[in-house]
Amino acid sequence: MCINTCLAYTGPFTPLTNCLFCGEHRYERHLHVDSKTPHCQFVTLPLGPQLQALWRHPISVAKLRDHLRRTAVLLAQRNTDGGIQDYDNVCCGSEYLDLVESGQISENDVLLALSMDGAQLYQNKESNT
Repeated sequence: MCINTCLAYTGPFTPLTNCLFCGEHRYERHLHVDSKTPHCQFVTLPLGPQLQALWRHPISVAKLRDHLRRTAVLLAQRNTDGGIQDYDNVCCGSEYLDLVESGQISENDVLLALSMDGAQLYQNKESNT
């Protein structure tokens, strides 16, 4: 992939030697040597086998299912005058709770949170915060 994470050299980008966006060289450049060592490589970790493995042990299953208990408590609190008292988890979010109440998220669904290094919400943003 591009050293600046602009693109991955797959599909139509496979033959490229320079990034279309930033112009960085795909491969490391050594003096007097034509190198085919990439500047940066992306590691793929297939999610399916990772998630399946979590369901094979009772302790990890208990941890995975804890969101059901927490969601039930939060739904009960949400419908009281005091509302939710302690926002400490993704399960506390109104969007999540609305999706559970509407049936779009069921007790058999697995929720996945994703954090990407280098992701930028705004083009040419000055701050990383």
